[in-house]
Amino acid sequence: MKPLVSIIIPVYNVEKYIGECLSSVINSSYKNCEILVVDDCSLDNGKDIIKMYQKTDFRIKLLENLKNEGVCYTRNRGLENARGKYVIFIDGDDFISEFWIENLVEMIERKGCTLVIGKAKNYRDGKVEDYKITDLKTEGYLKFENLRLNKNGVVWNKIYDLNFLKENALFFSKEALSYGEDLEFIYRVLSQANTIYYAEVGEYYYRCNRPFSLSRKIETEKKVINFTIILKSLLQFSKENNKYNKKTLKKISKDILIEKLENPSIEIDMGLIRSVGKFIPEIHKMEVLRKKIKRRIGLR
Repeated sequence: MKPLVSIIIPVYNVEKYIGECLSSVINSSYKNCEILVVDDCSLDNGKDIIKMYQKTDFRIKLLENLKNEGVCYTRNRGLENARGKYVIFIDGDDFISEFWIENLVEMIERKGCTLVIGKAKNYRDGKVEDYKITDLKTEGYLKFENLRLNKNGVVWNKIYDLNFLKENALFFSKEALSYGEDLEFIYRVLSQANTIYYAEVGEYYYRCNRPFSLSRKIETEKKVINFTIILKSLLQFSKENNKYNKKTLKKISKDILIEKLENPSIEIDMGLIRSVGKFIPEIHKMEVLRKKIKRRIGLR
């Protein structure tokens, strides 16, 4: 019998999209799934749509938070209730291709990996384009230290060994993060993984420019606070486990500096930025400034 896969779908105000999301999961070629939909006190009619789908598919289980807790708590609740051998995260406003789950299960079983990264697509106004991850160009095994997590620091294009996550207490942050929560989780997971494999299989469709995304728009100051919490957490985690991904730590530091350059009144912890390594100080600040200028004049 094929292994049970737990699919965790956190939802918040995705009434417009949740039907398409659930339809894509229900119509997936892989049938041995439990579909854990966790509602974070949505203010729309999304729950009515979910309950309608429940009547036609017994695999759907609706969990409801007592109050709005944010996506970290919501995904953790899904993990705590998951019973599968493997786990997949799908956001309630995204959708998947028919063979995506089947292909990922086949790869993680065949390779015996801790996790497998699959292909993804951007979905914008009905148009599909590649979700480009620069360091994932060919199928094969990956090393944590060499990965660039700025675009691969998402939870939804992967399949995970659930026992590995639980045995290593790899859950989402208990901090009330509203930005960067995927990256914080993925950094810790990838650093502990025995084997990581990238497979050119299937597609996950990530909806761009969505008005009610789980990653809600937040003020710049709050974004800096989130980045700072994440940077401190990952530096401490890296030190304790002696595993560093300097590219990612540098990228988080850059993001903090960019916000400071755009909004000089915002206070940042330069001591924390400098502690990342010798590759950061004023030279790095100038690099950030050059990128800002290029962006302003329309260059990439």
